[in-house]
Amino acid sequence: MLFKINYISYIILFHIVFGASALSQDERVFPVFSSDPFLLYDTMFIDVKLPDIKVQAKENFDENLVRLRLDSLNKLTPINLTYNKTIGQYIRFYLQQRPEQVSKLLALSEYYFPVFEDYLDKNSMPLELKYLPIIESALNPNAKSPAGAVGLWQFMYYTAKEYGLRINSYLDERKDIYKSTDAACRYLIKSYKVFNDWNLSLASYNCGRGNVTKALRRSG
Repeated sequence: MLFKINYISYIILFHIVFGASALSQDERVFPVFSSDPFLLYDTMFIDVKLPDIKVQAKENFDENLVRLRLDSLNKLTPINLTYNKTIGQYIRFYLQQRPEQVSKLLALSEYYFPVFEDYLDKNSMPLELKYLPIIESALNPNAKSPAGAVGLWQFMYYTAKEYGLRINSYLDERKDIYKSTDAACRYLIKSYKVFNDWNLSLASYNCGRGNVTKALRRSG
């Protein structure tokens, strides 16, 4: 950018000092600059027209392709990814009825995901857990549920206090991206030590470890 400003300033100065009155048509000499390959990738002055978001037609949803992609991802993650009717309905819903929300979440993920990934990687946890706050809060740090859960990771009051988050009239660290992410990692790690299964750990994050334990006992 500085090069551009200097270059433009030089052109203006050249025309002021060596205008038509100073040189004849035949004597006028213009400087020749070597081509700059980096300018080829500068799109600041290019009118970029982004395609309009269109609701995907129902007939464009390829169930077999989605199933195939989930199966291929299963080979690379410790989290069990399965395709069923319920999951298919959710995918259709977001693709066909909530494209604007999906677009917004993709934009927010550029900011939040690097932070989530850093904490998950430090704790040797599956990076796919970074998607949990999308379900919990739609990546809104000020989100508050009817039950009273607050923040990106939707901590309830007593759970947040248990994991060292400060909450008072002036401060609510459930809204702090770094401290709440650290607390969420510690919660999930503790759950994984209890259940030895990331899917059950995710379930416990939503309904509590006690309820998951009761469900396991009832199912045998």
